[in-house]
Amino acid sequence: ANAPSRERLVWNLENGDFARNALGIYRACDRELHGVLRWSGGEVQSYIEDVFCHHSAVPPQPNEVAQVFQSFDRTGTGCLAAPACVHLVDALARATVFPAQPPSPAPESGDGRSGGGEECDAGRLSAAPAPQKTPDEQWLQDYKPGPVPGD
Repeated sequence: ANAPSRERLVWNLENGDFARNALGIYRACDRELHGVLRWSGGEVQSYIEDVFCHHSAVPPQPNEVAQVFQSFDRTGTGCLAAPACVHLVDALARATVFPAQPPSPAPESGDGRSGGGEECDAGRLSAAPAPQKTPDEQWLQDYKPGPVPGD
């Protein structure tokens, strides 16, 4: 289904534009500034669809996303912070481009949170004033996308 956009998708994955766009879309999806997107209520699926649509690609089906989501939600909270969301959508895009290669789970984050963030309790999470460089921006600056195999 993504054959017409495959070449452009590969280009965006390799040069980092996909991850940069995915982070920007994450920020738009985290409307209440909780710092996580929730599986329940469809926030994660909407995010995935928005990223894929931004790149003129057909998003994966919710059951496909659910299978991969479980490997990124290591804490079992049903929530993912920005780095894990970007890794999730990157893995799904790479799996779309190269379906025979399963996506790898999210790398451990440096703060021990496994990318899932705090427990997913909207009452406990609050928006803090943004520092000059947010952790997401620092993470994205340090992020080095790998080459897409086969090209």
